[in-house]
Amino acid sequence: MTAIALLALVGCDKDGDDTGALAQLAVHTSQYSITLDDLSMAVPGVVGVPNLDDDDSDGTTDWVHGLGREGEEDFTTIQLEMPHRTTLTLLDGADKVRIYHEGTQILGGETTSVDLSRNDSLDDFQVEFSDYRATAMLQVLDYQTQDVIEVQLTASPMILNHHLQPSELVTMVNMSIWGGNASMQQDYQDNLGEMFDPVEGANFGYDVWIQDELEFTNTIGADGHLDVVMDLIRDGQGILGGNMGLASVATKNWVGPDMGRGVWGTGPATSQDYGGNIEVAPPTSVDGVDYPFGRIYYGAQGRYDPAEEVKEHFANQAIQAPFELDSSWLCVGHVDEWFTTIPVEGSRLGWKLVYSDMEAAREVLEAADASTTITRFAQDKEWATIGELVEDQAMWTQNENLTNNVLEPQLDILKAELGLTEDDIIRIPGLFETAAQCGGGVAALFPGMANLIVATDQDGVTTLFVPDPMMRTNVSDESSDPIIAAFSALMPPELNLVFVDDWDVYHLGLGEVHCGSNVIRTPYEDATWWADGWHLMQESN
Repeated sequence: MTAIALLALVGCDKDGDDTGALAQLAVHTSQYSITLDDLSMAVPGVVGVPNLDDDDSDGTTDWVHGLGREGEEDFTTIQLEMPHRTTLTLLDGADKVRIYHEGTQILGGETTSVDLSRNDSLDDFQVEFSDYRATAMLQVLDYQTQDVIEVQLTASPMILNHHLQPSELVTMVNMSIWGGNASMQQDYQDNLGEMFDPVEGANFGYDVWIQDELEFTNTIGADGHLDVVMDLIRDGQGILGGNMGLASVATKNWVGPDMGRGVWGTGPATSQDYGGNIEVAPPTSVDGVDYPFGRIYYGAQGRYDPAEEVKEHFANQAIQAPFELDSSWLCVGHVDEWFTTIPVEGSRLGWKLVYSDMEAAREVLEAADASTTITRFAQDKEWATIGELVEDQAMWTQNENLTNNVLEPQLDILKAELGLTEDDIIRIPGLFETAAQCGGGVAALFPGMANLIVATDQDGVTTLFVPDPMMRTNVSDESSDPIIAAFSALMPPELNLVFVDDWDVYHLGLGEVHCGSNVIRTPYEDATWWADGWHLMQESN
């Protein structure tokens, strides 16, 4: 679909004839209407999406080709009524915006002005944007009356998805070696059906960390949208020697018509450049400022911040007002390792923060049967029973220090940046241990349950796919696991909970369910950045 804007040129000419002096401007889309009398409201004016997809799948964005490679979402249509000879001028932005008429480019690039003959009927013009937030000012001059109207043309910012948006597709890497991940795939298949579509690991060097490779985002116009995959600079992570891993997964599987691709920064990447370290909180309000598309947050690790180009790109989009957290205490260093967000019907914000909490873990474990053999731990870690874990004072001291020096101070930042109260937080059991060969950095002691994914099926049922903590003897008997029982009691009843066995491939590899999955989500249906979020973009101009 295209957004339709109407610039109506009506009034009386100098001879009193009502054939149409340029006296009124009306901009109409499905979202708003603006007239000449309230041009102060005209920013951002005509809105559309940047033409960054690849309709002919030749590896080049459609903007490079211009007219002739258009798809349904590529252009915004405006209509002009021209009762007299008229001049159209791009006052600025000719390098960022093109205008077409009857299949020919008439404005853009070196051409900044064009004369048009009279046309008593509405005439269609197509507007094409080059990039996120591309802008231009279109001036319409009526030669006979010398009336002038100016209207802003504005492209959508890039908007990252959050957990309140319905999922359209869930993917992961099919791992058929080193024990594989068949059980995890089956959990997704059983609950999501056709909405689950894995990629073949053999084609990508069995690089399983697909969350770290990609961020699925979107851009929004008045009557259409363009999905964009943010292809992160993390490459060369296949477990087969020299393999480039998931470097080409975006272009091979998703980029094409109505799906663009963008890359910011250059390698070598640090772990802070990975997608697990780039997340978005759902909509909120902080100190009277609304964030209708949520807020981006990412972790830093001393001098190992995300690439400067990535941080600048997020800041330039403005609509999701990014902020930074400290992830330097973690071995991998990703924000998805210790907290996330989940939808909660009827809550103040419609969502809550799920946060790893030592005291919640201590309460559950101290109440559990100390003699319980924890089978997976006995195989791969230093504790054979729950009692041995509870009696490990060095472990508790380490987690107490992390709580006092890191976890609670970081939670204070989240409360301030997201406008949260304690009632907006669900504290789930979580513990950390020193990761081997990691310079003192820590990782989840039992599978980190905050490292989950939120997905909806075709019937709209929302499922949390949660790492199975494996705090029990019989791996097949989830009902005997005290951590699962405690977690389940904390969750909203409307959510379907699936506890995923990710121990061998993911947990022992210092990642969990979220790290090994990715989700394409439906763009916003109600919120419009040009109305609901324009205050945030104006502040950045």
